[in-house]
Amino acid sequence: MPVSLTLAGNMAQSFGSTTTLTVTVPGAGTTTAAGGDATWGEFGARIEMQITDRWAVDLDCNGTAGGDAMGTALHAGVGASYVF
Repeated sequence: MPVSLTLAGNMAQSFGSTTTLTVTVPGAGTTTAAGGDATWGEFGARIEMQITDRWAVDLDCNGTAGGDAMGTALHAGVGASYVF
């Protein structure tokens, strides 16, 4: 049963951004996009295991981490794939 692992990551920086973007979502309210300098990172991992010649299962996780304007978010999932 072959296993593959993928790891990814990067870092980003915005410089002096400004915005006047305002969004209104019915039932949720109004918000204005944050401006200014920001630094954040994005990361992810995925592991896949081949069950048979045609079936594979995988687990994945990805997210972002930044300052006060961005915060931290993490997402995970499970998948199955079949080759025709």
